[in-house]
Amino acid sequence: ALNAFAGVLEERRTSNDGPRQALVLHSIGDIHFRLGNSDAARTAYHEARQLFEKIRDLSSAGRALQGTALTELVVARFAAAEKAYTESITSCTAATEQDAECIARAQVGLAFALAAQEKYDDAVTWYGRSLIWFNTLRMEEAAARARLGLADALYGRGDYEKALEEAITARRIAVALNTDDVLWRALVATARAERKLGRGAEALGSARAAVLAVERLAAVALDRPGTAAPADSASAYASLALLQAEGGDAAAAFNSTELMRAHSLRAALAASEREIARGMTADERAEEQRLATALNTLLAQRTSERGLPRPDAARLATLERALVDATAQRAAAQQKLFSRLPDLRTWRGLA
Repeated sequence: ALNAFAGVLEERRTSNDGPRQALVLHSIGDIHFRLGNSDAARTAYHEARQLFEKIRDLSSAGRALQGTALTELVVARFAAAEKAYTESITSCTAATEQDAECIARAQVGLAFALAAQEKYDDAVTWYGRSLIWFNTLRMEEAAARARLGLADALYGRGDYEKALEEAITARRIAVALNTDDVLWRALVATARAERKLGRGAEALGSARAAVLAVERLAAVALDRPGTAAPADSASAYASLALLQAEGGDAAAAFNSTELMRAHSLRAALAASEREIARGMTADERAEEQRLATALNTLLAQRTSERGLPRPDAARLATLERALVDATAQRAAAQQKLFSRLPDLRTWRGLA
C-alpha cells in the first residue's frame, strides 16, 4: 500500500494537484503510523496539514494534526501531543463548516494527553467537553470510550466514587451496544475503583467479568486472519491476578498470570502467524494465504457496506453467507494442517 501511494503521490505532484496530494500524504502518514515509523508518519502528516491549510480546508488540516498527535502519544511525547490536539481543536472550530466530530475527537485526545501528564483536573474538563459533543452527535461508542478516559482521570486524582460512576455508565452502554472491547475496559475500570473503595468481592467479580469479555474477543479474532484481541487487553488478567493475590488465593493468581502470558503471546504472534510455517509445504502455504485473503476481503467489503449512509440489506446478507462459507473453509484447512503439524499450533500461540 505504501508503494502504491508513493506512485499516486508522484502523479499528483507532477500534475500540481495540491488537494489530492494532501489526501495521499495523510494516507501515507496513516500507513507509516501502522508500521511504527513515527518520524516518517510525523513528516507525512505535517506536509498534509500544510497543503490542507494552503487550500483553507481547515477541517482536514485538523484531522491531519490529530494524526500527528496520535503519533506523539504512541511514542510517549505527551506534551507534543497536547500541543497538536490543541491546534486541531482550533483548526476544526475555525473550519467554514464547523466539524463537530473532529472537535470531539481532538478534545478527547487532548484529555488523554493531559491525563498522561497527570494534569487530571484539566483532563476531566476536556473529557466532559468531548462528551457534550459526542452525545449531541449520538456517537454512543465514542462517548462510552470518553467516559472510560474520564473514569481514569478521576481515578488519577483520587475521586474513586465518581470514577466508579463513570465506569458503570460506560459498562451499561457497552452492554447495550454489544461491544466487548468497550465492556472489558469498563469492567477493569470498575474493578480498579471498587478495589480502592475497599469493595474486594465486587472488584473480583468485575475483574472476572472483564476476563470473560476478553476471552470472547480472542475467540472472535480467531476467525479474522492475522488479528488478535487488543494487546492491552492482557491488563484484564493482570487486574484479576492482583485481586486474587490480595485475597490470598495464590494458585488462582498464578493461573491468571499464566493465562495473561499466553494471551499476550498470541497477540504478539497473530499478525505474522502465516510466516510461522516450519514443516508446511509450498502448496499448504499458498492455500493458507489464498483462504486468508478471501476471508479478509469479504470482511473488508462488509465493513465498507455497513459504513455507507444506506447499506444495501441484500448485499449484506450475501456477504454474511459468503463469510460463513469462507470461515468454515479456513477452519477446516487449519484443522487439517494442525492435525499433520501439531507443533505448529503451539508455535503460533494457539495452544
